[in-house]
Amino acid sequence: MLNQYFQNIQNPLFSIKERLQDLQEIRTELKTLHLTEHLLQKINEEINALNAIFISRKSGISGEKCLEEILALLPPNLLVKNLKLNNGVVEFALKLKNEKYLPIDSKFIAPELLKNQENSNYLEKEIIKRIRKRAQEITLYLKDEKSVGFAIMTVPDGVYNFLRMRLMEELEKINIILVPYQLLLPVLMFIWFFFEKFTVNYNENMISKYLSFLETSLFELEKNLNQILKEIKAFENFNQKNKEIIHSLKKELEKLKNLKN
Repeated sequence: MLNQYFQNIQNPLFSIKERLQDLQEIRTELKTLHLTEHLLQKINEEINALNAIFISRKSGISGEKCLEEILALLPPNLLVKNLKLNNGVVEFALKLKNEKYLPIDSKFIAPELLKNQENSNYLEKEIIKRIRKRAQEITLYLKDEKSVGFAIMTVPDGVYNFLRMRLMEELEKINIILVPYQLLLPVLMFIWFFFEKFTVNYNENMISKYLSFLETSLFELEKNLNQILKEIKAFENFNQKNKEIIHSLKKELEKLKNLKN
């Protein structure tokens, strides 16, 4: 738009009034751009503030407080707190269809290790050791019939890349999905959407009805197949008798030919 205005001003056919009008519109557009730039700067400052909490390796404790705020953004009917399962209590869980729940492990069990400035092999091994131990505890929740069969383990963003290269595949084998704090909300909403759209509701009456229908259909199918087999057998016998008759007729025909000769 600005380019068009400048082109209009340079055109000698435009009157002074039209040029002044274009200048006024250019001034308005520049003001709008200035306000937009100011707004983007404020948004950038907010993002940097969040990054200071989520991405910093020193953000173990602060990160968990913000994690609770992230989960608070979920609709109240989707988030369940202190869900009792057979093998303990899960602090947070996502409610899905058919009274199923997705356990969310929101406790990062090594925040004090992140305070250490040294990135030593001991600290890395200790974090991996604690994560594995925590993962084994989480798998106990998955045995409950109310569980959806897998769980989310969420960790600070600064630790996620470290764990992703070393433990993600191992955790997936025991049905635990590793998720960084900043991606937790979109991952949970995707899982909810998937179950909401693609999970079929079943009940005992409907299942019994379909099982009865299948059983009856299979019985009728088996009965029809047996009848077809009997008919095939009868046709084979009939065909065999016809072959024998044809064979006898051929013999008699040969005899007649011999008598003629």
